[in-house]
Amino acid sequence: MTVDPGRLGNVNVRVCWGPRAETAAAIAERWRATIQGLAALEPPVGGWVVLDEDDNDRPLSDDDLPLLLDGRGRDTSTLGHKFTMVNGDPNAAVFFSATAGSTAAVPGLLNLARVEGTAAALGDLQAILLVLVTEWDPDHGEIYGDRWIEAQRPGRGEPIAGAVTYLSAARARQIPANLPAAVRPMPGDGVLLSLIEPDGAIPSLDRVMDLADRLRVAGAFAPVPTDAAHWHPEIVE
Repeated sequence: MTVDPGRLGNVNVRVCWGPRAETAAAIAERWRATIQGLAALEPPVGGWVVLDEDDNDRPLSDDDLPLLLDGRGRDTSTLGHKFTMVNGDPNAAVFFSATAGSTAAVPGLLNLARVEGTAAALGDLQAILLVLVTEWDPDHGEIYGDRWIEAQRPGRGEPIAGAVTYLSAARARQIPANLPAAVRPMPGDGVLLSLIEPDGAIPSLDRVMDLADRLRVAGAFAPVPTDAAHWHPEIVE
């Protein structure tokens, strides 16, 4: 679904989760699957580049992954691996960033994966969100514009509502009846809540705020748990 970008401006498609120990190898597999999933979309999202030793762009390859995951100056056993990529189009820039493998039990310090750009550059926003949900197994996710997060003023570790919002199974059980959004069940008992109109129009900020208020009152927007045991980590050696 390619949506009308009129109310969004710059767009973030993001998924978040709490402490979850993962090896660099496990994160690498998620990273590769994400790139493949984004490249398979219509229109595709890709063209990732890195800087070579002379500060010239060159296409990203698997050989670059150890550099992205080397954790320069970070305690990766606690803070996880952080990496960023950009596509090679200066007229339609798209950024991908992620922090994964963090086990720090600090409210508001989340693992996350995010794709950012203009709606025109990104294309099918909901399909991008589905790729991130599938590959990163998050607690929640959303498609949002910068001013939407400012308007909602979430507390530390709290989700926000977006044009489309993903909630994991534990949050989905807290969804109230008669929610003013299209509800789509997801594998693993999570749900996708969409405020996007059938013609692709982005919802007004008032509608987004109304959804956020309802979910917060119902308990579906409680802060992300910081107990590492909550996430049942799968560690790949």
